[in-house]
Amino acid sequence: MKHPTVYSIASLAIVIAAALGQTALSQNDDVATQARLSPWQVESLNYAGIPVAVPTMVPPGFEPTSLDVTPVPPDDAFSGGYAIVYRKVDPNSGAQTCFEVEAAMGGFGGPVPEHEIEASLPTLAQPLEDMEDYTYQLFWSDGGNETAGFPDPILFSDWIKGDRAYYRVASPTLDYTGCTMIDPETANQILESLQYLD
Repeated sequence: MKHPTVYSIASLAIVIAAALGQTALSQNDDVATQARLSPWQVESLNYAGIPVAVPTMVPPGFEPTSLDVTPVPPDDAFSGGYAIVYRKVDPNSGAQTCFEVEAAMGGFGGPVPEHEIEASLPTLAQPLEDMEDYTYQLFWSDGGNETAGFPDPILFSDWIKGDRAYYRVASPTLDYTGCTMIDPETANQILESLQYLD
């Protein structure tokens, strides 16, 4: 007759802790996979020292082609953050389309393009201090508006407040000249899909 395995309370605690740790690891891997990030890219992003938000909805054909990571100083000054650049190349024409997901600590401001719609917010979004009634927006310009500072097509969201940093989606990017802009509907889908790696 086979006797049932008896676990002590201590051994059960170890088993449960290991299972929970494995679940957290799996969830983290799942988010990274949806963002199409390799393990070394995830490791590089963690050097920023802030919660890393990445898109879990990446349009077909886009791949992360570069990272720019600047560690945030211990005093959380208005410096540091990261940018993940995604690029798609048309196999027939060679035309490139790009967008990036950015994180920063502050120091925002400047003009905004002439078009705007309400931003589709990710679950990590928090209301702005002293501006609880403000509705986050997504802005874009079709270009040709040199007087306002937008001679070329451009799109970017408001900086969305998260746990410690602010996050946004922008298109095209400074890394690739000649990249075309994603459409506002796609940008909103990407923005809404942002999730933390941890």
